[in-house]
Amino acid sequence: MNSISDYENQYGTNTILRKLKKMYPGSYNEFIEYLYEEIERITNLFYSQRKRFTNEGEMLKSEDEITQEISNLLNCSGYNSSNETNSNGHVDLTVIKSGYEWKGEAKIHGAYDHVKCGLEQILQYCNGNESKAGVLIYISREDSLSIMKEYKNRIECYDRYPPSSEVLMCVKQRISSSHKHEATGNKIEITHFPFALYYKHYSTT
Repeated sequence: MNSISDYENQYGTNTILRKLKKMYPGSYNEFIEYLYEEIERITNLFYSQRKRFTNEGEMLKSEDEITQEISNLLNCSGYNSSNETNSNGHVDLTVIKSGYEWKGEAKIHGAYDHVKCGLEQILQYCNGNESKAGVLIYISREDSLSIMKEYKNRIECYDRYPPSSEVLMCVKQRISSSHKHEATGNKIEITHFPFALYYKHYSTT
């Protein structure tokens, strides 16, 4: 293919427009839409490679190592992504594109309280001007759906940062919860992304 017209003829106008919007988002919501699609693509990639990450419930990589892989993949997709940036504390993942910014906190799921710490931390790291942020949950155990359902129940009863609206279980086992920012009083929508990484090798002999 030598031109945009060639690309359009092969893939269609909508595909070109989506790629352009991803490269040059015209609004914060467009930035978030395409970033979340990219994170979803990475969760699917990691699921297909999960034996690199876990073995029968034991995590083989550290939280920082997994987050760094995500950051690298986002950079390869055209985002300016970095981990351990400083914003009222050390943010695990910061993603920037066209002047828009998103922050995410990462946690290996061991105990539910440890994962809830991720929610508490990301709300503290936010400055109150952003309307969305995220928690990345790396799950080494079986049955990520049951784990996320129980996690949803814990968020609904969270006294420190009670949800300001209904906590929703969304597509791909994601959870969406909104919370009041302590300093500004603004509402921040947190998307909790599960990475289902459990792997067990079954011998064929």
